[in-house]
Amino acid sequence: MFIAAIQFMEFLIWIDLDGARGLNALATAVGPYLNVGQPTILYIIKMLYFAPSWRPMTFVVAALNALYALHVASVKTSTLTRVSRGHLSWTWLNSASPTAYLVMFALNIFYLTDFYYSLVLFAIIYLALYVSAQYFEYHVGEMWCFFGAFIPAVMFALSYAI
Repeated sequence: MFIAAIQFMEFLIWIDLDGARGLNALATAVGPYLNVGQPTILYIIKMLYFAPSWRPMTFVVAALNALYALHVASVKTSTLTRVSRGHLSWTWLNSASPTAYLVMFALNIFYLTDFYYSLVLFAIIYLALYVSAQYFEYHVGEMWCFFGAFIPAVMFALSYAI
């Protein structure tokens, strides 16, 4: 779901690079929330689906996600996304914290779901990140997103073994 939304956002930017139709500006305005906000979106989906009882850990995770949501809201962006070296240059990544993103994403992967399923998902997602960082240094996020499109198919296949 995250990846499809981000790919649609990228599509809107690519078809309106000069900003004449307003699609680039719209996608650039929404982009940080979809991109950097992925951990929070995952948390919200899990909260809605699992409806956990409120225990101390629930409050801790909720507070951490609220703080992270404030960070996402503070991410700065430009009015239009431009191209650099043949790829989209997302300015919001300059003011976003990659460490906070990775920690919150990991926390929310494990929160409320089966440990072994979450562990496999975590391993696949972070292996894709490692491969992206090793072989596509300049466009790590872009390649990680590309690899991420295959994660649901891999998880579906592995779900029979988990």
